[in-house]
Amino acid sequence: MISLYNIMYPNGAVQELSVYGYDPETKAYWNYDFDSTGLNSVGQVVFKDGSWTHVWSFKMGGKPARLRPVDALSGGQSDKGT
Repeated sequence: MISLYNIMYPNGAVQELSVYGYDPETKAYWNYDFDSTGLNSVGQVVFKDGSWTHVWSFKMGGKPARLRPVDALSGGQSDKGT
């Protein structure tokens, strides 16, 4: 799946491209993000109990950073791939 986001942060607007895929060898979903500030990250996505949990590791300002947002599914989406 490919998603394009327009996000308004306190320091201004950011556009982000996210590519989601499934790795049958590890049986895991992965997310690759690229944004208009030059930030890029790779993270695993876990679908469980009606939510998506993203786990990203990246560098911000030259320092290691981790981000773990959780998104609730809605609008007929499920964690069963539908």
